Amino acid sequence: MGKAPSKATTVVYLRYGGTTMNVFAVSGIVSAIVGLIMLLSPEGFISALVVSLGVASFASGVFTLLQFRKAVDEQAFRISLTIRAFAGMAVGITAIFLPIVVAGTVWIALSYLVASYLTISALVGFYGTYRLKVAQVPYLPYLYESVISLAAALILFIFPGTTGIVLVRIGGAMITLLGVLLFLKGFGILGKKTGSQ
Repeated sequence: MGKAPSKATTVVYLRYGGTTMNVFAVSGIVSAIVGLIMLLSPEGFISALVVSLGVASFASGVFTLLQFRKAVDEQAFRISLTIRAFAGMAVGITAIFLPIVVAGTVWIALSYLVASYLTISALVGFYGTYRLKVAQVPYLPYLYESVISLAAALILFIFPGTTGIVLVRIGGAMITLLGVLLFLKGFGILGKKTGSQ
């Protein structure tokens, strides 16, 4: 009689479009690719991060203008969120399109610009969260966005400098190692018991 597979070698699979994918292996490959980019081209990773945050800032500005701004019937609330929304869209457009027009040296200035906006945006977001809570309107998504904005701002303030480059490389090495371990686990190589009967 055959033995049940050991927990150490259990592999998770995902069905998609008729194809069976090994979740651990796919996650490992993606993690390794991201890690190698961070390790070998930290400046490129930071550039991609700035553009991504620019897209997120633009989307957040549009969503704030269309949704959150109308959640509380108070003039100060609406004015502050309207300014935040248009500022987010302006910074987002700048972060997305300025690198296409200007040479690569713009990245450091652009990183600080996005970081400054995210800091102000987070502070306005905390005020908006408070007003939403007082008005008994669901506020947690807005609170989460504000916390993430502040965290992203702190990261961007650190990343453009030499210390940030070193931290990105260290993070890349760790993520690459994690990717390799996930890949090995996906094919049952990691954690496989030897000498079992």
